[in-house]
Amino acid sequence: MSPTKPPKHLVHRTRKQIANDLQISPRTLNRKLKAANIHLPKGLVSPEDQVRIYSALGCEAKLKPPVS
Repeated sequence: MSPTKPPKHLVHRTRKQIANDLQISPRTLNRKLKAANIHLPKGLVSPEDQVRIYSALGCEAKLKPPVS
């Protein structure tokens, strides 16, 4: 996946939603982001930043669209 073009199915999400998707607590997510040196602005997380987060945490498979 290209880091400049996020998948079209991604929408802005909260950190809590991302943490739930990764099955970790929001606090653990913040710790992992800090360890990966990923700094995000306040508010919703953009699709581009989600790609950075999932790639840095080794969870690229979570970026695939849900199967209907």
